[in-house]
Amino acid sequence: MILRPKQKFELLNAVNVTDIPDTYLSSHTLAKPDEIAVYAKSLLQSDTKIINHIKPYVKQSYIIEFPSSLPVIVSLNEKKIFINALAVVNRYQRFHPKFICACISCGCTLLKPIPFNELFTTNYLTSMFVRVFGKKYGLITTEKKHQLSNVISKYVNSWRNDYEISIDVLIKYLNQTVLPDVSKAALIAQFIKFFGIVGLTSLEDYYRMIGNVVASTFKINIFKPTLFTVNNKASETFIKLWLSV
Repeated sequence: MILRPKQKFELLNAVNVTDIPDTYLSSHTLAKPDEIAVYAKSLLQSDTKIINHIKPYVKQSYIIEFPSSLPVIVSLNEKKIFINALAVVNRYQRFHPKFICACISCGCTLLKPIPFNELFTTNYLTSMFVRVFGKKYGLITTEKKHQLSNVISKYVNSWRNDYEISIDVLIKYLNQTVLPDVSKAALIAQFIKFFGIVGLTSLEDYYRMIGNVVASTFKINIFKPTLFTVNNKASETFIKLWLSV
Protein backbone atom coordinates (compact mmCIF):
# COMPACT_ATOMS: atom_id res chain seq x y z
CA MET A 1 0.00 0.00 0.00
CA ILE A 2 1.23 3.51 -0.89
CA LEU A 3 0.18 6.42 1.30
CA ARG A 4 0.11 10.08 0.28
CA PRO A 5 2.04 12.58 2.45
CA LYS A 6 -0.12 14.41 4.95
CA GLN A 7 -1.00 17.96 3.94
CA LYS A 8 -0.51 19.72 7.27
CA PHE A 9 0.87 18.99 10.73
CA GLU A 10 -1.38 19.64 13.72
CA LEU A 11 1.32 19.53 16.37
CA LEU A 12 3.39 22.20 14.62
CA ASN A 13 0.58 24.00 12.79
CA ALA A 14 2.79 23.82 9.71
CA VAL A 15 2.35 22.68 6.12
CA ASN A 16 3.98 19.46 5.01
CA VAL A 17 3.45 19.76 1.26
CA THR A 18 2.42 22.91 -0.58
CA ASP A 19 2.67 24.74 -3.89
CA ILE A 20 4.60 27.97 -3.45
CA PRO A 21 3.71 30.70 -6.00
CA ASP A 22 6.43 31.81 -8.42
CA THR A 23 5.86 35.39 -7.32
CA TYR A 24 6.90 34.43 -3.79
CA LEU A 25 9.86 32.36 -4.93
CA SER A 26 11.20 35.16 -7.12
CA SER A 27 11.88 37.30 -4.04
CA HIS A 28 12.60 34.61 -1.43
CA THR A 29 14.93 32.18 -3.22
CA LEU A 30 18.50 32.19 -1.92
CA ALA A 31 19.93 29.41 -4.09
CA LYS A 32 18.81 27.47 -7.17
CA PRO A 33 19.86 23.91 -8.14
CA ASP A 34 23.13 24.88 -9.84
CA GLU A 35 24.19 26.94 -6.84
CA ILE A 36 23.18 24.21 -4.41
CA ALA A 37 25.36 21.75 -6.33
CA VAL A 38 28.30 24.08 -5.73
CA TYR A 39 27.57 24.66 -2.03
CA ALA A 40 27.24 20.92 -1.36
CA LYS A 41 29.95 19.80 -3.80
CA SER A 42 32.34 18.56 -1.11
CA LEU A 43 29.73 16.14 0.25
CA LEU A 44 28.07 15.24 -3.04
CA GLN A 45 31.40 13.88 -4.23
CA SER A 46 31.24 11.20 -1.54
CA ASP A 47 30.56 7.68 -2.78
CA THR A 48 27.95 6.46 -0.31
CA LYS A 49 24.56 4.87 -0.97
CA ILE A 50 22.64 7.78 0.52
CA ILE A 51 24.63 10.49 -1.28
CA ASN A 52 24.42 8.66 -4.61
CA HIS A 53 20.68 8.30 -4.09
CA ILE A 54 20.03 12.01 -3.52
CA LYS A 55 22.25 13.37 -6.32
CA PRO A 56 19.45 13.38 -8.95
CA TYR A 57 17.24 15.40 -6.58
CA VAL A 58 19.69 18.31 -6.40
CA LYS A 59 18.21 19.50 -9.73
CA GLN A 60 14.83 19.77 -8.01
CA SER A 61 16.04 21.61 -4.91
CA TYR A 62 15.94 25.26 -3.88
CA ILE A 63 17.04 27.12 -0.76
CA ILE A 64 14.35 29.62 0.17
CA GLU A 65 13.10 31.69 3.08
CA PHE A 66 9.75 30.32 4.20
CA PRO A 67 7.80 31.13 7.39
CA SER A 68 7.94 27.66 8.95
CA SER A 69 9.84 25.85 11.70
CA LEU A 70 10.45 22.90 9.35
CA PRO A 71 13.78 22.72 7.50
CA VAL A 72 12.27 21.30 4.32
CA ILE A 73 8.93 21.52 2.49
CA VAL A 74 8.00 19.98 -0.85
CA SER A 75 5.68 20.59 -3.76
CA LEU A 76 4.15 17.31 -4.89
CA ASN A 77 2.71 18.85 -8.06
CA GLU A 78 5.96 20.40 -9.24
CA LYS A 79 8.23 17.76 -7.67
CA LYS A 80 10.34 20.44 -5.99
CA ILE A 81 12.21 20.35 -2.69
CA PHE A 82 12.41 23.61 -0.75
CA ILE A 83 15.16 23.85 1.85
CA ASN A 84 14.05 26.40 4.41
CA ALA A 85 16.84 28.79 5.41
CA LEU A 86 14.71 30.25 8.19
CA ALA A 87 14.73 26.92 10.07
CA VAL A 88 18.33 27.53 11.18
CA VAL A 89 19.55 30.57 13.12
CA ASN A 90 23.14 30.52 11.93
CA ARG A 91 23.32 32.01 8.44
CA TYR A 92 26.42 29.91 7.65
CA GLN A 93 24.48 26.68 8.30
CA ARG A 94 21.99 27.55 5.56
CA PHE A 95 24.58 26.71 2.93
CA HIS A 96 26.44 23.97 4.80
CA PRO A 97 26.78 20.74 2.75
CA LYS A 98 25.44 18.55 5.58
CA PHE A 99 22.36 20.73 6.08
CA ILE A 100 21.66 20.80 2.36
CA CYS A 101 22.08 17.05 1.87
CA ALA A 102 20.11 16.17 4.99
CA CYS A 103 17.22 18.33 3.80
CA ILE A 104 17.30 16.87 0.29
CA SER A 105 17.32 13.34 1.70
CA CYS A 106 14.28 14.15 3.84
CA GLY A 107 12.49 16.11 1.13
CA CYS A 108 12.93 13.55 -1.64
CA THR A 109 11.31 10.97 0.64
CA LEU A 110 7.99 12.76 0.22
CA LEU A 111 8.34 12.41 -3.55
CA LYS A 112 8.88 8.64 -3.41
CA PRO A 113 6.22 5.88 -3.61
CA ILE A 114 7.49 4.09 -0.51
CA PRO A 115 5.42 1.01 0.49
CA PHE A 116 3.72 1.36 3.86
CA ASN A 117 5.40 -0.87 6.46
CA GLU A 118 2.89 -0.96 9.30
CA LEU A 119 4.89 -3.27 11.59
CA PHE A 120 8.09 -1.22 11.66
CA THR A 121 6.13 2.03 11.86
CA THR A 122 4.43 0.71 14.98
CA ASN A 123 7.71 -0.50 16.44
CA TYR A 124 9.44 2.80 15.72
CA LEU A 125 6.72 4.99 17.24
CA THR A 126 6.48 2.68 20.25
CA SER A 127 10.21 3.12 20.81
CA MET A 128 9.82 6.91 20.61
CA PHE A 129 7.19 6.91 23.34
CA VAL A 130 9.22 4.55 25.51
CA ARG A 131 12.22 6.89 25.17
CA VAL A 132 10.16 9.96 26.06
CA PHE A 133 7.77 8.68 28.72
CA GLY A 134 9.19 5.27 29.66
CA LYS A 135 10.55 5.97 33.14
CA LYS A 136 7.75 8.24 34.35
CA TYR A 137 4.94 5.91 33.25
CA GLY A 138 6.64 2.55 33.58
CA LEU A 139 6.58 1.82 29.87
CA ILE A 140 9.83 -0.08 30.16
CA THR A 141 8.02 -3.08 31.67
CA THR A 142 6.99 -5.82 29.26
CA GLU A 143 3.28 -5.50 30.07
CA LYS A 144 3.14 -1.71 29.73
CA LYS A 145 5.23 -1.73 26.56
CA HIS A 146 2.88 -4.32 25.05
CA GLN A 147 -0.12 -2.13 25.93
CA LEU A 148 1.57 0.88 24.37
CA SER A 149 2.38 -1.08 21.22
CA ASN A 150 -1.26 -2.12 20.86
CA VAL A 151 -2.38 1.51 21.14
CA ILE A 152 0.17 2.69 18.58
CA SER A 153 -0.76 -0.18 16.27
CA LYS A 154 -4.42 0.87 16.39
CA TYR A 155 -3.48 4.44 15.46
CA VAL A 156 -1.07 3.42 12.68
CA ASN A 157 -3.58 0.96 11.24
CA SER A 158 -6.11 3.80 10.94
CA TRP A 159 -3.77 5.50 8.45
CA ARG A 160 -4.89 2.94 5.89
CA ASN A 161 -8.40 4.40 5.81
CA ASP A 162 -7.88 8.01 6.94
CA TYR A 163 -4.35 9.32 6.59
CA GLU A 164 -5.46 12.82 7.62
CA ILE A 165 -6.66 11.44 10.96
CA SER A 166 -6.17 13.89 13.83
CA ILE A 167 -3.29 13.40 16.26
CA ASP A 168 -5.94 13.96 18.95
CA VAL A 169 -7.11 10.42 18.24
CA LEU A 170 -3.74 9.02 19.27
CA ILE A 171 -3.64 11.21 22.39
CA LYS A 172 -7.13 9.99 23.30
CA TYR A 173 -6.04 6.35 22.92
CA LEU A 174 -2.98 7.02 25.10
CA ASN A 175 -4.99 8.85 27.77
CA GLN A 176 -7.39 5.93 28.01
CA THR A 177 -4.57 3.44 28.55
CA VAL A 178 -0.87 3.95 29.31
CA LEU A 179 -0.52 7.75 29.49
CA PRO A 180 -3.58 8.85 31.47
CA ASP A 181 -2.69 12.52 32.02
CA VAL A 182 -0.46 13.48 29.10
CA SER A 183 -1.75 16.58 27.32
CA LYS A 184 -0.98 17.64 23.77
CA ALA A 185 1.23 20.45 25.12
CA ALA A 186 3.22 18.02 27.28
CA LEU A 187 3.64 15.61 24.38
CA ILE A 188 4.95 18.41 22.14
CA ALA A 189 7.40 19.69 24.76
CA GLN A 190 8.82 16.27 25.59
CA PHE A 191 9.17 15.11 21.99
CA ILE A 192 11.02 18.31 21.07
CA LYS A 193 13.32 17.74 24.04
CA PHE A 194 14.29 14.24 22.90
CA PHE A 195 13.93 14.42 19.10
CA GLY A 196 13.82 18.09 18.13
CA ILE A 197 11.14 19.95 16.18
CA VAL A 198 11.26 17.52 13.25
CA GLY A 199 10.64 14.58 15.60
CA LEU A 200 7.05 15.74 15.99
CA THR A 201 6.42 15.19 12.29
CA SER A 202 7.26 11.49 12.69
CA LEU A 203 4.08 11.13 14.76
CA GLU A 204 1.86 12.33 11.95
CA ASP A 205 3.47 11.39 8.63
CA TYR A 206 5.00 8.10 7.45
CA TYR A 207 7.20 9.81 4.88
CA ARG A 208 8.57 12.33 7.36
CA MET A 209 9.32 9.49 9.76
CA ILE A 210 11.49 7.80 7.15
CA GLY A 211 12.95 11.06 5.85
CA ASN A 212 13.92 12.14 9.36
CA VAL A 213 15.71 8.83 9.93
CA VAL A 214 17.70 9.17 6.70
CA ALA A 215 18.51 12.83 7.38
CA SER A 216 19.68 12.01 10.90
CA THR A 217 22.60 10.03 9.43
CA PHE A 218 24.19 13.37 8.52
CA LYS A 219 24.52 14.12 12.25
CA ILE A 220 23.38 17.75 12.39
CA ASN A 221 21.46 19.38 15.22
CA ILE A 222 18.16 19.89 13.42
CA PHE A 223 17.94 16.15 12.59
CA LYS A 224 19.02 14.65 15.91
CA PRO A 225 20.87 11.28 15.90
CA THR A 226 18.23 10.01 18.35
CA LEU A 227 15.83 9.88 15.40
CA PHE A 228 17.88 6.89 14.22
CA THR A 229 19.12 5.35 17.47
CA VAL A 230 15.70 5.24 19.13
CA ASN A 231 15.13 2.01 17.19
CA ASN A 232 18.10 0.89 15.11
CA LYS A 233 16.35 -2.09 13.53
CA ALA A 234 13.36 -0.07 12.33
CA SER A 235 15.64 2.75 11.15
CA GLU A 236 17.79 0.38 9.11
CA THR A 237 14.62 -1.10 7.57
CA PHE A 238 13.36 2.38 6.66
CA ILE A 239 16.65 3.26 4.96
CA LYS A 240 16.51 0.04 2.93
CA LEU A 241 12.96 0.90 1.84
CA TRP A 242 14.09 4.45 0.98
CA LEU A 243 16.98 3.18 -1.13
CA SER A 244 14.78 0.67 -2.96
CA VAL A 245 12.57 3.26 -4.72
